[in-house]
Amino acid sequence: MRHRLVITAFVALASAACGCITNKVKESEAKAAPAAVPAVPEAKVRPDWQKYMVKALADAADDGVEAFGLFSEGGWADAGQVMVLVKKAKPTQLLVVQTGHKAVDIDRPLSDAEWQALKPLLDDGKGLETIESQAFDALTYEFAHAAKVGAGRFAN
Repeated sequence: MRHRLVITAFVALASAACGCITNKVKESEAKAAPAAVPAVPEAKVRPDWQKYMVKALADAADDGVEAFGLFSEGGWADAGQVMVLVKKAKPTQLLVVQTGHKAVDIDRPLSDAEWQALKPLLDDGKGLETIESQAFDALTYEFAHAAKVGAGRFAN
């Protein structure tokens, strides 16, 4: 049940960001996933975007506290990638890679109302256990959490 709530919250946030909210990012402004970024050893779904999330957390200097992501992939397509970067002083940041895209399409702060609705679900998601299953031609999701634990060190 908790898995479903966290995934539903991320999918709802991504849907709102992709469809209901005007996206003013120009194609030329889209940010591609960088090549050299910190390692995410346990990442199984979209490790390149999970590395991007950890690098965004690292680049936030002392302002970045933790990051959450819902990553997806499938045999023929994906459902997009959603990352939330939690900051101390500035508003929490939402990063969305829309379905089938190879760059961040949406990079905007979350409103206070969005953050207050999402925060309890993300906190609850920190304790989720791994579900190992084998599926063919299916859409696979991975919920990831990274937090700063010291200078240049991160915990998943």
